This record gives sequence, structure tokens and C-alpha cells, in this order.
Amino acid sequence: MQQLKVVLRDKLEVYFPYNPDTVRKIRTIPGRKYNKEKKHWVVPFGALNRLIKLFNLTEDNFRDGADKYWRHYIHTLQARNSSIPDISFQFRTKPYKHQKEAFNRCCFFDSYALFLEMGLGKTKVAIDTAAYRYKKGDIEKVLIISPYSVIPVWKKEIIKHCPILPAHIYLIHGTPMSRIKTLKKFIDNDSISFAIINYEGIIIEEIYKFLDKMITDKWMLIFDESTRIKNPQTKRTKIAMRLAEKTFYRLILTGSPITNDWLDIYTQWYIVDLGERFGHNYWEFRNTYFHSDKNGWNWKLKQGKEKKIKEIMNSQSIIITKQDQDAIDLPDKVYESQYIELTKEQRKAYDELKHLYITEIEEQTITAAFILPRLTKLSEITNGFLINENKEVIDFKNNPKMKVLEEIIEDIIKKKKVVIWSRFRYNIEAMANRFKEYNPAILYGDTSSDSGNIVKKFQEDDNCRMFIGNPQSGGLGITLTATDTIIYFNNSFS
Repeated sequence: MQQLKVVLRDKLEVYFPYNPDTVRKIRTIPGRKYNKEKKHWVVPFGALNRLIKLFNLTEDNFRDGADKYWRHYIHTLQARNSSIPDISFQFRTKPYKHQKEAFNRCCFFDSYALFLEMGLGKTKVAIDTAAYRYKKGDIEKVLIISPYSVIPVWKKEIIKHCPILPAHIYLIHGTPMSRIKTLKKFIDNDSISFAIINYEGIIIEEIYKFLDKMITDKWMLIFDESTRIKNPQTKRTKIAMRLAEKTFYRLILTGSPITNDWLDIYTQWYIVDLGERFGHNYWEFRNTYFHSDKNGWNWKLKQGKEKKIKEIMNSQSIIITKQDQDAIDLPDKVYESQYIELTKEQRKAYDELKHLYITEIEEQTITAAFILPRLTKLSEITNGFLINENKEVIDFKNNPKMKVLEEIIEDIIKKKKVVIWSRFRYNIEAMANRFKEYNPAILYGDTSSDSGNIVKKFQEDDNCRMFIGNPQSGGLGITLTATDTIIYFNNSFS
């Protein structure tokens, strides 16, 4: 249809001489809007596929930047129906077999989903993909949006794995003004640069407006732990979806995209294909693939729809778990560290106690009996509490370590059980109360006499999703084979 013209402004704008039949067709596109003032139609990016098929469009119909979307559309269609090539690249650190397969896929598609279980190295794959695209000339900037607790991990992994040196890393935190100042430095840098911001950061109005204005199709966006944007009604999800529309190059990363049910997938998959396969909005997706009970509260998959959803996801994602023995070649144990910043209250208490101990050390002969109790007190503060000289427990509110643990648990608990070790009674009892919905098995001093039944509960009871214990009480002589994931909330000095 030669008379129809698609151009790129803030959205895809469609122009054509008035024709009732053309208007009728374009009104069948969900999310389309008519601009009365400028007399053109606006269609969502994800509706490009439907627009092309409705009017048999060719590249000649796309002008003023929209032609890039045509080429992206054709490339994606071809990629979905092609075998994945083995892409040659000079890595800084050698990838495992499954990481190389994931890398090949991420580089072959402009946008992709990495569903790799915790410990399988999806962060390295994303970093290598960004470096490949930078070397190829596809992108100039990389913006990583992640949970706050994972930001230090990204910094460490970029330093370790990025093959392009120097890789400039910008951590976006602080006041809105300081965040924008850092973002401007990130934008002005001419070499490969990574900006890392937490999900709460993008909902700050000044930050969102700045990013919305500055992101171009030469940026790559990485959404880490994408289940953080599974709820279509939250502000951070809506902003993430909006930012995703600004560029072709997007990755979503998580161990499993489904924490509750299949409804979780819509907004995450919107980041991948901008609504092309599952529809322009969540409600269209829900009505197409699900049916509700008579009260309209509980939504269940319609017959045959789970298979259809999986087919769509498999066309543009890779799913690897630790049980995929043929797909992975990891060592027997994989360690992953989380870096957590103390609250101001914790930092103040920690520094005051540290200075006191430094003064004491200058006046004492140092022995293990002298130093270990003081190290234990400092460790108590980092774990969210302090037992004072009167044996009273001082509780530091909003323990950041517990918040990070909650995030980790949310990502894995529906798929597998988990073991958590802690040396402190205070933390064990706090976790037992916080995670009681998972029917945890608790093993520490007060319960150690019944260790056999406690271990049996964890091993055999499917409703018991968690084991919480003290290593001194249960670290030896027990078998916990019901999971392959262990979290050390804290360690002793032994």
C-alpha cells in the first residue's frame, strides 16, 4: 500500500489519505490512537507486525527513522526460523558450554530472554553480549536495571569479564541531582560504559524523564531479575516497559520468570518483543489465554494455552537449570556473593564500636580470647542487631541483609527447596518468623535434640520448602539432599 506512510517520532506514526476501509482496518489494532490535531494515527511498537500484515507494507512505506523498525522486524522473523550460528568472539574469561550457547542466542537476536538458574552465570553472558554489540557498532551505551542489592555484583562481574578495556562503570545512586550528574558523565563517555541503577531509581520522576529523553536505539537495556516487573500495575513496571520501547537491544534476566502463575510473564515478555506476540496490554493477554472463576478473582489457563505460551517463549529465550546435565559443564560447587550496604544507623554503630576497639587494641596484648568477642559484636551489627552489656537486644530496623534474603528466596522457593545457615539465634528466629509461610524446618540449640525429625521433615515433606539452621548445631552428621542451593546468611570465624 504505497499511500500509507509510517514515520518515527516518539511513537510509530501512520499517515495516509482518508479512506474508510483503511480507517476500519487500523481500528482493529489494539492500542492505536488518532491524533486529531495532527491528523495521523499512532500505533504501539509491538503492533508493527499486525500493521505490516494488514496493509501488506514493504520497506518503502517506512520513513524518517521508522525504516530501522522494518529491518528489525524482518531480522527477528528470520532469526526465529533459523538455526543459531556459533558466533566467534574474543572472550576475556572463557565461558562454560551453556554460557557460550546462551551468548550465541543473545547475539543472534536483537532482544532476548535469559532464564538461567542462579549460579549458572547469566550476568557474564549479558556482559559478553553487550561487549559484542559494542564492538559490532550496534550500541554505544549499556543501561542495567537491577535490584539494589545486585548492583555491586554487576560492578564486580563487569570488571572481571568485560573484554573491552577500560570498561567505565557508573553506579547511579544518591539524590536525583547526583544521579542525573552521574548519568550525564555516563552519556558523555565515548568508550564502552555501563550505568547501573536499581528499579526504585527509575521511578524517580527526574530520572525517568531524563532517561526517557536520552535513551536512543544505540543503547542496550538489561533488566536483571525481571520478575521485579511482573506486576503490570506498578509504576516501575510501566516505566520499564516505556523505556524498553526506546531501543531494539534488550535483555531480560532471571532464574525463573514465573513466581506465582503464568500471568507473571506478560510484562516481562513485553520487554522482549514490545507486545508483538502476547498483545498490546495485559488485559488482552489475560482474556486471550486465561479464564476466571465465577467471581472473577482466580484466573486459570485456558485449555491448550500453556503450550502456546511456551512455544512463543521458546522462540526467543533460553532456559537452563542445574538439572540440565547435558547442557552445563559447571564445577561441583558454584559460589555467588551478595554485597549489602549497611543502613546509616548500622554504619554509625559499627564505626563507633570499631573506634572503641581500636583504642582498646592499642593498650592490650592481642589474643584470640580478646579479639574474637569484639569481632562477634561487629558481626552482630552487620546482621541487624546488637546485644549490649545488659544482654538486651538492640534491633536495627529494616535490616538490609534480610531484604536481600527475601529477594533471593522469592526467586527460587517456588522451584526448589533451600537451606539457610546462620550462626546467630536472633537471625534464625527472625527468619523462622519471616518465612513461616514456607513451613521451615528449624535446627539450632533449642531444637537440636530432635534433629532427626527436623531433617526428615525437610527431606520428605513437600510443604516444607526451607531449612534454617545453626552450623554448630546441625552442620555435621546430617544429610540435606532435598536441594542443591545453600545460603550462608553469615559465617563464623572458624
